[in-house]
Amino acid sequence: MAEAPRAARSGIVYVLAGCNGAGKSSIGGAALRQSGSDFFDPDEAARRIDGANAARKPRLTQAQINGAAWNEGRRLLQRAIDERAA
Repeated sequence: MAEAPRAARSGIVYVLAGCNGAGKSSIGGAALRQSGSDFFDPDEAARRIDGANAARKPRLTQAQINGAAWNEGRRLLQRAIDERAA
């Protein structure tokens, strides 16, 4: 069985917040992934959601795609908090 990422073993949840272009994903996210931690990037999620719904008529608006990505992020954050609180 694979060893759990360091952050999961320690019960730590990191949240990176900041303005666009601050380096949250390119610097912070890369460092977290390199350390074996999970990292949710809402921009990556939005691209995935858009691609998965490409055949949908009418197409999802950018606001709907971004909203779905943020909802996924909130769900994953809550799950991480709940798992560590148990």
